[in-house]
Amino acid sequence: MPLTPSLSQHRTPCGAGTSTSRHQKAAWASVALWILIWAGYNTGPWVVARPGFPASKLEFFQGIRAFFPQLAGWLALLWLLLQQKVKSWTLEGPLGLMLLFSLVGVVSSLLFSPYEFQSAYWGLAFASTALVAIVILSNERPVEAASALLTLSEFIAVFMMAGIIVGMPLLGGSSVLPGDPLALHSVTSGYATAGFLGMAGTRNTGFARYAAVAGLAALGRIWRGKPFYRLLWLGVLVVAGYCLFAAQGRSEILGFAAGSFIILMLRRSRRAILVVWGVMLTALMALGHVFDQLWDYGTRTGHFDPSLSGRTVLWQQGWVLFKHSPWIGLGFQADRYFPPHQQISNTLMHALVQTGLLGTLAFMIAMILAIVLMVKLYVTSQTTRSAIFRDEVPGLLAFFIVLSITESTAFFSASWLLLAPVLAYIQVLAWQQKALRAKMSYARRFPHLAGPGPALRAREAAEGH
Repeated sequence: MPLTPSLSQHRTPCGAGTSTSRHQKAAWASVALWILIWAGYNTGPWVVARPGFPASKLEFFQGIRAFFPQLAGWLALLWLLLQQKVKSWTLEGPLGLMLLFSLVGVVSSLLFSPYEFQSAYWGLAFASTALVAIVILSNERPVEAASALLTLSEFIAVFMMAGIIVGMPLLGGSSVLPGDPLALHSVTSGYATAGFLGMAGTRNTGFARYAAVAGLAALGRIWRGKPFYRLLWLGVLVVAGYCLFAAQGRSEILGFAAGSFIILMLRRSRRAILVVWGVMLTALMALGHVFDQLWDYGTRTGHFDPSLSGRTVLWQQGWVLFKHSPWIGLGFQADRYFPPHQQISNTLMHALVQTGLLGTLAFMIAMILAIVLMVKLYVTSQTTRSAIFRDEVPGLLAFFIVLSITESTAFFSASWLLLAPVLAYIQVLAWQQKALRAKMSYARRFPHLAGPGPALRAREAAEGH
């Protein structure tokens, strides 16, 4: 999806070309900042903390790359400070609340963490992601900018999925695919591939997360666009489904199922397909005794585990850790720096441990607000039939909500990098619809003052111009 509309579609007055060129440069600069954040993924401050750093050119590169997210955040903050007036709505939605969550965590990191530098590093990386997303929404055409960011994020998920399958073995890593792709493999405690190029290898759940996001993006696109692109996205969906099976990430599979159901149900034309396909598939699976195999696959041991991760003990330990600093937490990655010295695989408990009640309240309000805004946009909004609404957005939001039960999205990770564009898209559409309703209300109250200008602007707002 282009960052800016074709200039031929609009008549521009003298001097508008300069403004459009400036807008294009700003759009590309904001995209570059987002890529800069991703360029700092899968490394960290521990690289520069090693004795004798840098021991090699590769280690030097990995150490410098670790600070790319903070650099992107610093540049985004400078850009916001240089603006004459920051758009208030960019700070008032889910992204602003996520920024508050991260700032609380940075403060608690500096006050209570035994590793102040590392803990503050992760908090600033999380905050940088929110800052760059806010800068992208501050574009002159925020709806287009948010849509472009979402498209970029989906392409990154597809690229990461394909790269892990094809590229990682070529770079010296091990394959994530099972030896026999037709056999039902059971992973009792997950797996992680060997490290390569100075980076940690991927875990099965990380691979499944990319596959799920790529699959949901494909599912939302196969009903739109030219036949060639629809066929291409169908291929992505098939590959993503296979990768989900191969990775055996139970939470990711459950989240993908929930997201797919919502995507299909939101369009009336697809509900019949969903019902017919669901009934037929259920009957075939029952006749083939597939449900028995799925039970063994999902439970690993044959016993039901509501956590889907076997980490309820970690949740209990996290609750004990939370009580040491209930108001602002113990800083980012506190679960790694304090007992149990493992990641607490639950977003709510992880947020409580890191940022206490204050930060967790901001995080939870951000997610609840995103859900409320999404419901308004897709159920009660006057523009539910607008072409700018991306079908995959509610599915992706549902995926991350399900995922947050057994994994954490409350720290700098691929989950947060993939979730932030979804929140940005929801936030900008909610603002757009609020502005559109205000303009239409004004036009109804003062029809003699409205004229064709406000009506045209309202229509353009609905179309995303």
